[in-house]
Amino acid sequence: MPKPAASLKKLRELKDGLDEDLEFEGSELVAAYNAKKGRAVQLHSQGLVWALRAQAALRYRVDGDRLGFFESAYQGALVYELCNQLIKSGMPHDPNMYSLANTDGFFEGLLTYPRPDLRRLLRFMPSEMRNEDPAIKFLFVVFLAELVAGLREDYEETVRVLRGEAAKGAEADIEIRLCESLQTRNAALFTDAMQGYLDRRLNEIAENENVRLGEDQISFEGLGLRRLAADVGIDVQVRHKLMPIDLQQDYPDPTTFARAAVPDVGTDYERPGFWDGAPPAKRRR
Repeated sequence: MPKPAASLKKLRELKDGLDEDLEFEGSELVAAYNAKKGRAVQLHSQGLVWALRAQAALRYRVDGDRLGFFESAYQGALVYELCNQLIKSGMPHDPNMYSLANTDGFFEGLLTYPRPDLRRLLRFMPSEMRNEDPAIKFLFVVFLAELVAGLREDYEETVRVLRGEAAKGAEADIEIRLCESLQTRNAALFTDAMQGYLDRRLNEIAENENVRLGEDQISFEGLGLRRLAADVGIDVQVRHKLMPIDLQQDYPDPTTFARAAVPDVGTDYERPGFWDGAPPAKRRR
């Protein structure tokens, strides 16, 4: 695993380049939208969410800017929601690309959205597992979406399916324990399962030389899960190097944040027939 000092040095060196990445991804997303190229919109929205994750980590770890961290994370969730709105409006898209790859902004939303707005995140959650999706990860994300939506019978069934996958030999113990802890509001079980979840992430980082910038610093998934746990009544702090304590409390009001990184595409896509004549999105092989 990269040493934290080395990662922070890299963040500092890439600070100016990161601003350029944000500007590039945002302008290219708007250009793709204007050309009605759905798959390009997907690619650049995903790139923008990733760049905003890096910016959030940089603002917190390098600049000590706690509010800036939440602002960048919130903007990432808004970009995620924007792309979901476009897909819902009929934008041609590649479903093979937009399966579990579509969940990064979801976790930023779990962390930052005003709680009455959480269901807006569910507009295009993955509902069908693609060939490249790990079954356990897919089912875990489905469980979280069903929990947010309050679909008790559905999320209980999803946990039963997870247990069935585990019975077949799949490594699902951590996900099952997280699900059970959220279902039963068991703080001790949640804390223990989160330690396993985050330690596994550290091992993945250690084994992967292509970790995206900032994701070796902070777990956005972990922070999103921790706030969701607080929503259901598990108000505990998770002590782990990927989970700064001061990002687990006193959540700021996101309506005060700037939205500069969120592309403005207007509302024409809401008109019936807006996507008529758009080129079909080529599927990723």
